Amino acid sequence: MLPRVRKKSVFLTLLVLVLVLVTTLSYYARMMTFKFEPVQQTFYKLSLGDYNTSVRNETSVYAPNNDTLTSRNTSPNTAQSTTPVTAYSTPPAATTPSTTVARRYLITCGEYGQLGNAMFQYAGLLGVAKTNDRVPVIRPQYKLTSIFKLSHVRDVGSDHTFQVVSEAAYGRYDTSLESLPPADILLSAYLQSYKYFHKNAEVVRQEFTFQDHIKQEADDLMASLKPVIKERLPVGVHVRRGDKLLDKDRSQGDLVASDSYFEKAFHDMRTRHGDVVFLIATDDVTWCQNTFGNKSDVIILPPKSREVTVSLLFF
Repeated sequence: MLPRVRKKSVFLTLLVLVLVLVTTLSYYARMMTFKFEPVQQTFYKLSLGDYNTSVRNETSVYAPNNDTLTSRNTSPNTAQSTTPVTAYSTPPAATTPSTTVARRYLITCGEYGQLGNAMFQYAGLLGVAKTNDRVPVIRPQYKLTSIFKLSHVRDVGSDHTFQVVSEAAYGRYDTSLESLPPADILLSAYLQSYKYFHKNAEVVRQEFTFQDHIKQEADDLMASLKPVIKERLPVGVHVRRGDKLLDKDRSQGDLVASDSYFEKAFHDMRTRHGDVVFLIATDDVTWCQNTFGNKSDVIILPPKSREVTVSLLFF
């Protein structure tokens, strides 16, 4: 057996060795942590930079609760989606990306028919956009842009993709357009129902402000008629015949109004408003002259462009 003093010496020696070992390991652990932390931070910044550079049409949102980087896709022809991207635990404040709110979807419309149809389509577009919280846009080439001072003209590029959505039936309010799919939408529709835009009527009226040169031409024509109109109340009348006399249109149910229809309408306006004068805009001046030319309260307007005629009838 070892003497008691020697045992105590051995015990103290072992204790010192253990303390030295623990101190050494602790030192190296701190050194390893110091070296690894910058690598982690640098990798986070590089991975985020590469992600934003390679996917230019996406916005990144950092989600601190689940330690992932989430991608919110804003591609025009796909629905919103989230794609997890590997990231480390909450990065330093200096490298944390700011949260970006996804953009609102766009909505536009096709061009069908002539001026009246186009006005219905634009008015309906504004109403459907408001209902669905979409951004209404029309291309600069749209026919109405040269006629009215429209607020939603935007060049989105010829390669921009829209999902086409059609109306269920012509001339009927389609409730399915109240809830559109999550994508940029092109409405393939005539939208000929007041229900699409009646809640947005004041905005629509403001949008249909004529370009200055059109308004000026209409004002000049109206001024030239003042000596004939005198103090009478002007009543605008549109007589469309032309293409509605074709067999194709007639077979679809598009008929022209008879002279008796206009006579009844004139009588109603005279009864309601007293001393009136009817300003007739038409694509068939000869028929109107033969039908209404002998009436003292009828003025048949000279041929003008559709936009000038509409501007005059709005007076």
